[in-house]
Amino acid sequence: MADRIGQYARIAVVGLAVVVVLSLGVGAATSSASFSAYNSAWNGAADVQPVASETGATFSVATEVETAYREPNSTVSIILSPDQAYTRAEAQRVREFVEQGGTVIVADDFGPHTNPLLSALGSDVRIDGRLLRDEQQYATTPNFSEATTTPNATFLDTDQTLTLNHGSALRANGTTVLARSSEFSYVDSNRNYQLDDSEALQSRPIATQESVGDGTIIVVSDPSMFINAMLEREGNRAFVTGLLEPHDRVVADYSHTEQIPPLAGFVLWLQRTPVAQVGFGAIALALVGVVVFRPRQLVGVFDRKTEPTPVDADALRAYLASQHPDWDETELGRVMTGVMPEETNLSEDD
Repeated sequence: MADRIGQYARIAVVGLAVVVVLSLGVGAATSSASFSAYNSAWNGAADVQPVASETGATFSVATEVETAYREPNSTVSIILSPDQAYTRAEAQRVREFVEQGGTVIVADDFGPHTNPLLSALGSDVRIDGRLLRDEQQYATTPNFSEATTTPNATFLDTDQTLTLNHGSALRANGTTVLARSSEFSYVDSNRNYQLDDSEALQSRPIATQESVGDGTIIVVSDPSMFINAMLEREGNRAFVTGLLEPHDRVVADYSHTEQIPPLAGFVLWLQRTPVAQVGFGAIALALVGVVVFRPRQLVGVFDRKTEPTPVDADALRAYLASQHPDWDETELGRVMTGVMPEETNLSEDD
């Protein structure tokens, strides 16, 4: 009975450990940050990967500028609302990538780091940085203003409807406009969520394209167009698909954000560190060797038997004799043989 209870206890402990490990693993492999490729909630960008896969492109996440901008030919890199500023050297690396034929998509609305990056990349476009509203053509509220694609967006049908989510506008400065807001939209300068006398109704660019060297820079005034909830809208999904479709590789540049969960960050570090790959490979082979060649020892760790309590033969004989005075030596010996453990050696007198 005690052995059975012990087995149940060990099973319960192992089960609890598995649950805890799985829970920690899920937490370490996912993120709740907005625009994160590891966030499958409404505000994450996990659905960008299946959109890329639908176009036949490979998708990867990069946490360093050097790994994000290695192969310019047929590669598009996506920068969504960076949390940190790019250094001069990092911006120069991105610019070289574009000049050599790569494509960069930069999407932001109110962040302070994007316009300096666009300037360093040689782009003429600037993000306005104020809320764009439309009280006539919108999805759910005027803050979800709608826009339409222009004939310049050759990868989409003209007049395709796009939906912004608290987005901004662009100052195109002579670049190619891919999509515009309606003529009823306005920039809410003071954020009072209403049209004031100083705020004019006017169609404004929300997506642009320009050439820098042999490559292309695409700017979008709302990073939310790439989040899961907004990709459910047909026009937005078609727009993002059109941006990614001409490329063989899609790279999400998370080098300037803290949206990478620990486990994903570890895997990405392992992928770019050959020495660590060799070390972990050796550890894995060693573990496989232990499992294959010493299975009994491993099983013993998880299935330890309770050691039997030693039995005193003389004490047992005395006890049986006191309880059954009518038994002779032969009878006592036969009973003791059936009771004593197999490894106990009885003398010939027994």
